[in-house]
Amino acid sequence: GTEALPGIPPARIGSCSVTSAALNFGAPADISSSDTNGAGMVSISCTSGLIVDLDFGNGNQPDFSARPGSRRLSSITSDAYLHYNLYVDASHTVVWGSGLGGTTIRTLSTGTTQRIPIYGRLFRQPSTPIGVYADTVIITASF
Repeated sequence: GTEALPGIPPARIGSCSVTSAALNFGAPADISSSDTNGAGMVSISCTSGLIVDLDFGNGNQPDFSARPGSRRLSSITSDAYLHYNLYVDASHTVVWGSGLGGTTIRTLSTGTTQRIPIYGRLFRQPSTPIGVYADTVIITASF
């Protein structure tokens, strides 16, 4: 048998696979007057019985000054940005990402693929150039 030393939990051995599709806000007609919401999905497949914490990184262009704790999409053709964030809830109240003052998601792996929703909000912004904007957010699974 295996025995744990006092105060030291036994090691848990397992593996995880994490995938996601791009969260697309579409082509909003006018972001100067209202926020635009989007949704996506993270899929995880881990060894059954693992407790997994999912955390989202800050993205390539986090903003800690103009709109503290938000991420930014950057234009692929200019130096323009769009402020947005990712949330764990459909009401957009809990930010997903510990580096931005938000939270992580904890789940117990079932050994099958689990789909976890991502909720996004593109904040209204005046005078934003038309174009294609993108960001990359790293998803970390800790177990």
